[in-house]
Amino acid sequence: MLTHAEYSAQLRRLCDDTLKNSDLITSIRPSLADGEVLFRTALPSSVAKHNLLCNIEFKICYSHVYQEPRLLFRLWRRVPSQDEAIDFLTPWFPSDVVQLLGIQDGFTVSLDALFSNSSHSQETWFSFHPCNTAEIVGDKQDYRDDYLNRWLSMFLFSWLAKS
Repeated sequence: MLTHAEYSAQLRRLCDDTLKNSDLITSIRPSLADGEVLFRTALPSSVAKHNLLCNIEFKICYSHVYQEPRLLFRLWRRVPSQDEAIDFLTPWFPSDVVQLLGIQDGFTVSLDALFSNSSHSQETWFSFHPCNTAEIVGDKQDYRDDYLNRWLSMFLFSWLAKS
């Protein structure tokens, strides 16, 4: 578990170091005042064959209930228009998303509607459920200062880098 104060301090470091220095991350939009960061990644090779899929958007936020970080994501795909110069982007929520992205067994992924502080509305995201986070990441005192980095390496980079 991670207190909100620990999470906030580590989120800033995560944005400044890990996310900015990763070759997998294509854009970052931190909203540290809200305790969130949005970012996009390159498409994993496992989904590159879906020619209409254009990017994966991620959000890191904090669960006050579980006292753990949460990783949310959604897929975006192109929808061709009548005008060849214009493509529309729409969110895509495939039922086989775990298999499609090659996410390892042991993670619980579900579709959630969450309130967004930035847009002040409900948004739909896939989410990695935080219930077993401490067991997955390791909850030893030695890991406290680098908990968020360890968490991201397990919940994102463990499957995204392999894809």
